[in-house]
Amino acid sequence: MPVTSVLIAALCFAPVAPIAAAQIDAADAASVTLSVPSRPLWVGELVELNVVLDLDVAFFETWSVPLVQRELDLQVLLGAPWFEGIEGLLVPLDGELGGSGPSLALGGSVVRADRSQDREVDGRLRRSVTVARHFRAEGAGAVDLTGPILRFAYATEFGESFLGGRQPLDHFEAFAQAQAATLAVRDLPEQGRPPSFIGVLGDLTVQAGASPRDLTLGEKLELRLTLGGADLGGFTSPPHLPSSAGLRASDGTLTRGATQVEVVYTIEPLREGALDLAVPQVSSFDPVAGVYRTVALDPIPIVVRAAPASGTALDLESGADEPASTAAGSGDDSDTVRNPGLLGGIAALALAIAAAGLWALRRRGARAMAPTEVQVRAQRTRERARAARGELDRALQLTEGHADRDESASAMVGSALIEFLARALDCSVAAVVGPDLDLRLRSAGVAAATSGRLAALVDELVAARFGGVARDEAAELARILVDEAF
Repeated sequence: MPVTSVLIAALCFAPVAPIAAAQIDAADAASVTLSVPSRPLWVGELVELNVVLDLDVAFFETWSVPLVQRELDLQVLLGAPWFEGIEGLLVPLDGELGGSGPSLALGGSVVRADRSQDREVDGRLRRSVTVARHFRAEGAGAVDLTGPILRFAYATEFGESFLGGRQPLDHFEAFAQAQAATLAVRDLPEQGRPPSFIGVLGDLTVQAGASPRDLTLGEKLELRLTLGGADLGGFTSPPHLPSSAGLRASDGTLTRGATQVEVVYTIEPLREGALDLAVPQVSSFDPVAGVYRTVALDPIPIVVRAAPASGTALDLESGADEPASTAAGSGDDSDTVRNPGLLGGIAALALAIAAAGLWALRRRGARAMAPTEVQVRAQRTRERARAARGELDRALQLTEGHADRDESASAMVGSALIEFLARALDCSVAAVVGPDLDLRLRSAGVAAATSGRLAALVDELVAARFGGVARDEAAELARILVDEAF
C-alpha cells in the first residue's frame, strides 16, 4: 500500500480534537427504587411490583456509552434476580417481556419498560422508567426482595474523526441500588368467611340473566352469570345455585374471558306457572378493608306455560265384509249375521278403556306417594344442616374455654349458630338475623314451637353483641334446639 494511503487512513480513524469534558456527577445521573405495597398482603392477592428508574436525560444522551453489545433504547443493565426467581411472580405474556416503553437490558434479556414519563426537576429533564411485574402469593409468610441494581457506563471525553464519528477516550462504569423490601403475606381469615366465598379477591361485580323467560313446559332455559371487576385467578368452580321451587338445574359450566368469567346453568321447569329462578349469592374478599363482601341478586321471574294438548283419536275399522253364514239355532229359525271386524273393534275398545283406567289408578297412586314440595324443601334443609353440624359443634366447644368472659363466649356462640343456620337454610347471614327468621324456619319444615325458640335465641345472642345479656347456657340451648329442628 502506498505511504500516502496509509497516512490518509490513519488520519480518518485517529481521534483528534477532544470534546471538552463537562462537570459530570454520575451519582445524580441515575437512581433506582423498588415500589411494593406498604400493607401486608393476603394469600392469593394479585399485586404489582414496580422497579422505577430515574434518569437524567441530558447525561445519558451526551455521555452514555454501551455497557452490553445489544441495541437498546436505554444503555442500562438492570439486575433483579427475583424477577424470575420467586414463586408467584407473573411475567407479562403480551409480546415482548414488558410493555411498550423504551428497551433496556434485564439480566440476560432485552425487555421493554411498562411506562415512561418525562418531567422537569430543578431545570433539568428527568425520565422516569417503570418495569412492572405482577405477584400473587401462594402461601403465608415473608417474601424477601433484594434491592434491584442499575448499571450503566459513560465517558467524560470523546474524540472526533475526520469522518464525523465519535469515539470515547475513556470509560467509566457506575451503578445504583434500590433498598430491599419484604412482603408479609397472611392467610385469609376463617372468621366471617361465608359459604358463598368463591376464592376471589377484589371488587367483584356480578350480572345475571335468564333466557328465555317465557317458555313452554318441556323446554329449557339458561341462567348466565357474568363475573368481573376483581382478580378472578382464584375462581375455579361455578358457584352453588340455590334450589328454586318447580325448577331443576344442571351443574354450571365455566368459561374464562380476558377480563370476565361466565357461568351458564341449564334450567328445566317441572311445572307450569309463574316461577322465581334463584340466583347464586357470590362473595369475595376485600384485601384493603380485610373483610368479606357478598353480592346478592334478586330472583329472576319466569313464566312456564302448559304444553299444547295432544289427543289421540281411536279409529275403529270394521274391516272387509265377511260372507254371511246362517246357523240354525236351537228352536230359532232366524238368521244371525256375524261380523268379525266389528267384534274385533269392540274388543280393542274395551281393552283400551281398561288400560286407561289402570294407568289413571297408578298415576293417582304415584301422586299420592310422591313427596310434596314442602317435604322436599324440609329434606334438603336437613341434609344441609347435617353437613354443617360438625363445624357448629366444634365452634360451640371452643366457647367452653371462655367461661370467664361472658361477652366473648356469647359472641362466639352467636356467630357459630348464625353461620350454621345460614348454611342450613341456604341463605345469607343477614337473612338469618332478619325479623323473618321464624317464618324461614317454619317454611323449611321446622316445627313452630322450635322455630320460635330458635329465632328468639338468635335475637338474644345478637343483642348481646351490643350490650345485651345472653344466658349462661346459650351454647347448650343452641345444641338442644338444633337437635329438635333438624
